[in-house]
Amino acid sequence: MAPRMLAPVNARNPDIVEHVRAIMAFTPVNGYVGDVLGLAARPDSTPTLAHITCPTLIVVGEEDALAPPADSQMMAQMIEGAQLVIIPNAGHLSPIEQPEAFSTAVADFARALSN
Repeated sequence: MAPRMLAPVNARNPDIVEHVRAIMAFTPVNGYVGDVLGLAARPDSTPTLAHITCPTLIVVGEEDALAPPADSQMMAQMIEGAQLVIIPNAGHLSPIEQPEAFSTAVADFARALSN
């Protein structure tokens, strides 16, 4: 699963790969199975996106194979005023793959809320 979660450039970085593997090894199997089953059984909530009225930041890795940027772009279009940030050289785990870019996106969003 780890290779599918990372951008190709990060899948070749032994530090990132080991970090992700350590997280996965620490995750209880029954918890992971429950998550996957829950994702498979959940109803489509896309129609509810238009009802979101709070400030919304959507962050996605440019090379996210599990939740592609096109899906995030669609969500941002459906949520009035949503901000979309696409993190370059990141897959599904952008906070791990590109922590500075991810932190900057969140900090900029939070700072804008306080103005």
